[in-house]
Amino acid sequence: MNISPQTKKVQALFHGLDLQYRVPRYQRDYAWTKDQVEQLWSDLASAFHASQDYFLGSIVVMTEGDGSEQKVFSIVDGQQRLTTVTILLCAIRDLANRFEERPSSPWYSSVEDSPANHEDAAKSLAHARQAIVLSGEPDHYYLTINQKDQTLFRDKIQKQQVLADPQSPEMAIRSNESRITKAWKLLLKRIHEELLNSRDGLTRLRQFVHFCLTKVFFLTIEVRDDVDAYLLFESLNDRGLELSIADLVKNRLMIVASADQEKVDRVVAAWESLLTELGPSRFGIKDYLRFYWSAFMGPCTSKQLYSNIKRHLDAANVESELAAWRDSVPFFLRLTARDQVFPNSAHGYGTLESLHAQMATLKYSVCLPFLMAVNKARASLDHIAARLSLAYLFRVVTVADLSAGKADATFKACLQALKDAKPDDEVLRPLREAPEASDEEFVKNIADRTFEDNAIAKYLLTCIHLHDLGGGATPDSTIELEHILPQNESAWPSFATNGRRKTDWIYSIGNATLLEEKVNAAIRDSEFPIKVQRYRQRVGSEEFSRATAIPMTYKLFAEYEREAEGGPLREWTAERIRERAVGVSRKAVVIFGMDREGGIGRAEVARPAGRRRRSSE
Repeated sequence: MNISPQTKKVQALFHGLDLQYRVPRYQRDYAWTKDQVEQLWSDLASAFHASQDYFLGSIVVMTEGDGSEQKVFSIVDGQQRLTTVTILLCAIRDLANRFEERPSSPWYSSVEDSPANHEDAAKSLAHARQAIVLSGEPDHYYLTINQKDQTLFRDKIQKQQVLADPQSPEMAIRSNESRITKAWKLLLKRIHEELLNSRDGLTRLRQFVHFCLTKVFFLTIEVRDDVDAYLLFESLNDRGLELSIADLVKNRLMIVASADQEKVDRVVAAWESLLTELGPSRFGIKDYLRFYWSAFMGPCTSKQLYSNIKRHLDAANVESELAAWRDSVPFFLRLTARDQVFPNSAHGYGTLESLHAQMATLKYSVCLPFLMAVNKARASLDHIAARLSLAYLFRVVTVADLSAGKADATFKACLQALKDAKPDDEVLRPLREAPEASDEEFVKNIADRTFEDNAIAKYLLTCIHLHDLGGGATPDSTIELEHILPQNESAWPSFATNGRRKTDWIYSIGNATLLEEKVNAAIRDSEFPIKVQRYRQRVGSEEFSRATAIPMTYKLFAEYEREAEGGPLREWTAERIRERAVGVSRKAVVIFGMDREGGIGRAEVARPAGRRRRSSE
């Protein structure tokens, strides 16, 4: 990657015989609102009054041509700030010029008509103008914005304007005006209110323009081509730059279609539709295209994505490729929409929709290219591929804490088998027979690990709850995770830890259950003989806050009651927590089964003949 970062004053940014900045036509229009312009003014004014430097952020520019004769840069990121700074300089120029022409104007009602102010007005005019247009070259403006806004920007902002009086109808900010005009009028008013409100107002204006040119800085990052720009944004890993990555891809689409303006218009419309269609997804366009590429074109990292797209697109295929990108969006949204949550009563447990919601809730993404490819090439495998993907990832990534790289290799093997047109069993085999996802490992990992993440523990117990009910009622938001031995370690001072940390027992899955929030709030940190009384089965609506309707929880009370009949009460001990953790792990291995038949949403697992036995069988 070939980039050249430099810190530059505004004075250096807009200076030079051969220097120009252009906003590419693929970039959006000037979009800053009144609030954003006000914020910039407030920040600049505060720094000016405090005599402090002001850093206005980074801009990314790309060299046009070979740069041998003229330094012309396309603005990849930062056009809104550069445009607003230019508008500010134009407002300063126009106010300074108006004082030279008509010092009695109401703009200067507080300003003394003195030689000193006239001299400062002339300096302000010259200093501002030199950062707008090249001296002696009236048509050589330093900044050219996009096609839609450029004529207005050149004629009504960059060219010197004769100001109407501040209270005249012409200076009122109207809702139907362009944002560029609104920004210019707003900045004129703020300069008038804060700098031209005293006898030496033009001296202050001259000091302010000097501040803007010499004390306001940008970090300019110069890249040689659009691939370098993409890699820069990728390395910064900043969500705020997602739009710039999208703009680069849009630019490439327009370039390959540029010989036919009607095709360009169709391509732009299709691209904007793609962005809109992806709106409900928790992933942006960059991630979607990477998943798409990996699913249908070949392995692709984020850093390789733009180079691959650039190399692949041409005038002949640009529209068909865009159509293919859009064609996979509906299925992608089923996997990644923000409103895909589990548990969700709209989806029956074990259905394909429920499996998708579970993967979305657990934020699994490594499986997405494989599932997208399955849906396109062999939709009959959608359900089993989703079930095995979820079971594998829960076993390997969530519970065993293995790296996503290991899982990625497994899914790539599945994807390659699919592309090679292997039989269904061959496509799924890397998931079903992965040694890291064996039943033995899963049982041990569930029983031994601590679940400090309450959301994961609640998810596992919710799956057990729904499995035990045979796909029954889905727990709603009033169901909470209950730690039987409470998280407050001081609440049970006599608990025997058997040589382990107390937190190991608190966050064991054997110490967790589900409980309604009202019941949970009533028992809080009570010791077991007290709280177990609230675990009894609810038999009427009047017991809503005194008993539970959750089977795994009222089973605890039933076991306690039976023990009480036969002898001394059995305390909640480390041994009981361990015993229950093992029971949960054995049930989990059935729910997250890796055999072809059974698994999530099924009550039993059928073992194909000849398969090796696993610890749960």
